[in-house]
Amino acid sequence: MATLSSAKTLGMVGSILLVIGSVVSSFTYFIVALIGLILTLIAVKYIADVYSDQAIFRNIIIYVIADIVGVIIGAIFIVAAALSFVGLGSTIPTMPSQLPANWVSLVIDILVGLLIIWAALIISAFFLRKSFNSIAMKTGVGTFRTAALLYIIGAFLTIIIIGFILIWVAWIITIVAFSKLPENTTAAQPPAMPSNTAPPPPPSAPSTPV
Repeated sequence: MATLSSAKTLGMVGSILLVIGSVVSSFTYFIVALIGLILTLIAVKYIADVYSDQAIFRNIIIYVIADIVGVIIGAIFIVAAALSFVGLGSTIPTMPSQLPANWVSLVIDILVGLLIIWAALIISAFFLRKSFNSIAMKTGVGTFRTAALLYIIGAFLTIIIIGFILIWVAWIITIVAFSKLPENTTAAQPPAMPSNTAPPPPPSAPSTPV
């Protein structure tokens, strides 16, 4: 049964595994990060079920799909460029004397692949932000909104190394956000907005006849 308590536990564990799995590039850490992603998705699904708002889960699914598709397409461009550069992409081997002439084409194809990956990260980040902002609004845990904002800034800055660091920090903040989830919906009411309506003036005293 979907509960906020289960979402809290799964989300914390999943986010921790994502943080750990993204530190080192190896198959073992990839599996750790994949398990963390699955647990985080289950946690978000539980939250969506508790509040009967499937857009929360749908947006984070789109985030994952956009990331995966973008990375795959970008990687295909880069690998194809490398194979073409060394002559493996055609039936006619490239002679060593021809390699310098292909440098421009190689660089352009690699840049196109990297640009595709960068664009996919930015697009997917907007869907993650929509999901996390909805969770923040439903649960009153504003830390989700902070994590989403930091993630989307990091996505834009992945063109330089600092962007990946910001995304990693965003997942650390996500751990904190899940830890702040209430145990049930009764305690999950968002803070009430202050009213701008001024109280009515007190009744004036009746005038005494002269």
